[in-house]
Amino acid sequence: MKKLSILSLALFMLLAVGCKNEQPTLYSLPDKHTIQNDTNWVEIFDIDTVEVCFGPFYWNSKGMIDHQIILKSENEYKAIFDDAVATTGREFHLTKCDTIYKPTGINFSERIMLLYSLSGGDYEFSRKIYYNKNLNEYLHLTTVKFLSYNKIMRVFNDNISLPKHNDNTKIVFDTLHINFP
Repeated sequence: MKKLSILSLALFMLLAVGCKNEQPTLYSLPDKHTIQNDTNWVEIFDIDTVEVCFGPFYWNSKGMIDHQIILKSENEYKAIFDDAVATTGREFHLTKCDTIYKPTGINFSERIMLLYSLSGGDYEFSRKIYYNKNLNEYLHLTTVKFLSYNKIMRVFNDNISLPKHNDNTKIVFDTLHINFP
């Protein structure tokens, strides 16, 4: 009986120590400096450019110098288009666009639309998009490289569509600053 008690206690201790050391796999947010080396994050190349007729004039009228909008339906896009026509339609001639709504042509059951803009000084902009299937999350990573102190205002616009993995796909926007003083 004593041996059985000792054996039971030893098994219990072994089980307790074994379970204590076992941890669920955690998927951490990426290190934006080394994301290309993280096997959980895959760079996405299935990116379609979308032509939009509103831009800086519209975003400035809304007080939005930098913006990021995720659209999951044609109706969401149409609402922004209609507001842009009502607010800044007179500037549409600068973009050679019509103020009459035309569908985007995006199949929103399969894709997500992103409207993104970032402005700043004398900078060079580039963008990469990564996807983590474990998190069901996109990372829209914009690299901003400082060029000079010249009084230049540059703008980066990114109007694109991406594959929609499911209705719960998250999109995170982040920037990576390079060569900033």
